[in-house]
Amino acid sequence: MAAKMALPTCVLLWLAVIPLCAGQEGATNQDDAAKVHEATEQVLHEGGGMLIFAAASLMLALLIGNFLHHFEVSVLSESMVIIIIGYLLGIILPTHGGSIIAWAIGDVGVEEEGLAMAGVLNLFLLPIIIFEAGWSMNHRAFVDLLFTILTFAVGGTLISMVVVGFLINATCHVHGVCSVRTAFTYAALISAVDPVATLATYAHLQVDPLLNICVFGESVVNDAVAITLFRVLNEGGIFQDTSFHIISSRIASQTSLLLFGSVGLGVVLGFLLMLITRMSRLTHSTSNCVLFMFLSSFFIYSFAERACGMSGIITVLFGAMFASAFAKYQFSGEVNMFCAFTLKQAANMA
Repeated sequence: MAAKMALPTCVLLWLAVIPLCAGQEGATNQDDAAKVHEATEQVLHEGGGMLIFAAASLMLALLIGNFLHHFEVSVLSESMVIIIIGYLLGIILPTHGGSIIAWAIGDVGVEEEGLAMAGVLNLFLLPIIIFEAGWSMNHRAFVDLLFTILTFAVGGTLISMVVVGFLINATCHVHGVCSVRTAFTYAALISAVDPVATLATYAHLQVDPLLNICVFGESVVNDAVAITLFRVLNEGGIFQDTSFHIISSRIASQTSLLLFGSVGLGVVLGFLLMLITRMSRLTHSTSNCVLFMFLSSFFIYSFAERACGMSGIITVLFGAMFASAFAKYQFSGEVNMFCAFTLKQAANMA
């Protein structure tokens, strides 16, 4: 009988305590909600001020670039115009407690800013740039020059890494970096060079398309080779054995696995994209098909990097190339045109 009475009593006490606890928790939640609301309003207000300068800078860069193109001014490139505008913004905008429309950036450190910029670049800007490059590339010319591209990309990156690494190790008494692993890891990080200005000059001068494909293909692949070398060298166990032959074989095997594994993964994902669009009859809706291909660039990059541990750059490049080769025959002329246009504009914005 006591046990039967205890259960309703506990229930009544529980029902009596809940409103009190809920009141206290409600007050706390109200305070927290007010703080969150205030912080959200501040972020929106400050973000509006940042968007004003970001949008105005991009619009100004487009106007100046159009002016240079119209009057055929080749002394100043569009990339240099953007760099100059960014430099001027860095001088004009206040820092260390200053504010523009209540926008204070004094609390943001170099490390936080670097992490934020790296996240934006790797997750949002880089995938669509590489995907558009693979989509619009001359596939036959790229395949014909693939051996030459790989020779320059892999061989050139290795030569650059070895030379820079030995120079860093030889001058360790000057800068204090005497670790062989640190020297070669840093050398791998800076060994890839992006010929952005060279490609822009080629496009302006309308040079031989094969030369343009060779330089562009090398510039895309050498990024992935440098990132692969950096990952391999940055592992703690790579230099445990002092034998040069064993270390070289480890680097070669892991680099080859990551390089060709990324190529294979890109081909498989590109095939799956075309299979999905065909089986789902997505090509009958131009807008949905274009959006699907646009979003697939981010999926392929993130899936390769996070889920498979492969190179997102190479995976996206070959996935886009494989998908584009089939899209010419599977998509209608309207869908192909809008896909190419959307990807091109998105890559230009990025």
